[in-house]
Amino acid sequence: MIDTRLSGQNVLVTGGAGNIGAAISRAFAAEGARVAIHHLARDRPAPEGVEQAYVTPAADVATALARELGNGAYTVSADLPEPDAAARLVDEATRRAGPINVLVNNAAHCEVPDGVDTLTHGSLERHYRVNAIAPALLTAEVARRRRGDEPLCVVNISTDAARAFPGQTGYGTSKAALEALTRSNALDLAARGVRVNAVAPGPVQSRRP
Repeated sequence: MIDTRLSGQNVLVTGGAGNIGAAISRAFAAEGARVAIHHLARDRPAPEGVEQAYVTPAADVATALARELGNGAYTVSADLPEPDAAARLVDEATRRAGPINVLVNNAAHCEVPDGVDTLTHGSLERHYRVNAIAPALLTAEVARRRRGDEPLCVVNISTDAARAFPGQTGYGTSKAALEALTRSNALDLAARGVRVNAVAPGPVQSRRP
């Protein structure tokens, strides 16, 4: 049964078909919101030398979830590491459904191994582009496009690894940067009536082996 308290609200969830992302998308849809489920434009293989790379699911998973949710849910694609991805993603979501009322920066990149002994410029860049830079640019895009007093809130999905876990150099520090971004944006946008918060889930059971 769909509640209607968020009826008419447009929600963009990056990585909206992954484990946490899918739960977020389902929760918003259950409250009556129209959900834009972001996915990768293409599957990205793990970089050379990386045992595992956890990234946002591609189109097939997102499309299936949109069908499940109904209520006008739809998919939008963008490869977040690309410099123009944020603008294109917000353009597409706005064109499809109108102004974004809730942005959930959930998409994440996590590699194994990710410790000091294996740290490279490339691994740091991959983590920061998705986990910190993309949320910063997406938040700026939706804030700049807000008209009048339209409701807008931003939720950044962090992790307890932002407090420092062994073997999570790129992932943990990029999520710590996301939390700093949250505080900075909350201060910058408070006078406009825009709320910016972060949620840091603990361990989550994954479908991945």
